[in-house]
Amino acid sequence: MKYSENLFSTLEFDKIRKRLADCAVTSGAKQLCLELEATYSREKIAHLQAETTDSRRLITYKGHPSFGSIKDISEQVSRAEKGAVLTPKELLEVSNIFRTCRGLIDYFKTDRNFETVLDEVFSSLIPNKFLEDKITKAIVSEETISDDASPNLGTIRR
Repeated sequence: MKYSENLFSTLEFDKIRKRLADCAVTSGAKQLCLELEATYSREKIAHLQAETTDSRRLITYKGHPSFGSIKDISEQVSRAEKGAVLTPKELLEVSNIFRTCRGLIDYFKTDRNFETVLDEVFSSLIPNKFLEDKITKAIVSEETISDDASPNLGTIRR
């Protein structure tokens, strides 16, 4: 079933999306909220409502999960897959994703008193502590590479 744009205008669906986006923590989530489309499938609606209900249950029971200050790194991943070299800032953003991922997994596993429809989402998170540590050890700040970043770098700098 297709509804007219007039109906969405009457319901002020654009304002609803905007209010929802204002509640989102990350820029990617904000964008998804702004692009949200109505669905007409009863099954999809029921699943989305279950996600909302379970999200609320988790927040009420465990508090808000931390998303830190994560940024969308899909462009950096795409460039890296093509062999591009990432800047120190971009590498720190990648490391931050891994750190946030670990935090979300801890949030998920700690005090698990009930199952949710979000369990599959949490279970799909894959941290990489090894790479996270390598990045944070090698990069001191967005502008500074550690002498210990490679065996040769420390020697060259000395």
